[in-house]
Amino acid sequence: MYTPFDISSWNRKEAYYFFLSYEDPYVDASVEMDVTPLYDFCKSRQISFAYASLWVALKICNEIDNFRLRIVGEELRLYHTVHAGQTLGYDDGTYTNCFFKYDTDLVRFCRLCRAHADEIKAGPKMNERRTEELDMIHTSIIPWFSFINIKNPRKNKWDSIPKINFGKMSLSADGRRVMPLALSVHHALMDGYQMGLFFNRYQEIVNSIK
Repeated sequence: MYTPFDISSWNRKEAYYFFLSYEDPYVDASVEMDVTPLYDFCKSRQISFAYASLWVALKICNEIDNFRLRIVGEELRLYHTVHAGQTLGYDDGTYTNCFFKYDTDLVRFCRLCRAHADEIKAGPKMNERRTEELDMIHTSIIPWFSFINIKNPRKNKWDSIPKINFGKMSLSADGRRVMPLALSVHHALMDGYQMGLFFNRYQEIVNSIK
């Protein structure tokens, strides 16, 4: 579900049209997150840390309007709720894409994701597709290595879906658990301000989980 967005009264109207003319209108940034409280919470509740990390990101994307805006031809749409288009790996090193519906409850979301992932992996290899594929965030978990930055493939400059990557968690010198988190967004829809809101809010939510 979406609502047409009124560009004419938007305070980013000039920036929107300016960056639409760019051949490569994307902004990418990566930060290192202290995810110790989230990791400890997941261990105590016996839920997946990976899905919990994804839940935090989806919660923020549903809080900030810019992450729910999509460019569709001459129209700009504001989706009411966005979900996750998530990569899911197989034991042979290949992967598929699946859809995880957002749920406001962290623990329930993680358990639903686990059940759905198990169902997908038990069947024939496939990419899960839906009628509406713009009401999502493209997310990928990369557990094999940490990274300073990462670049995501895009079909063309009209691809306005944000991309989020989660890297390998490691221990810092002081024993904290840290994880690289990368964000790639369309500059016509947002800039460093909204990206900063995302990263700061991510750490805030992680710190508040008990």
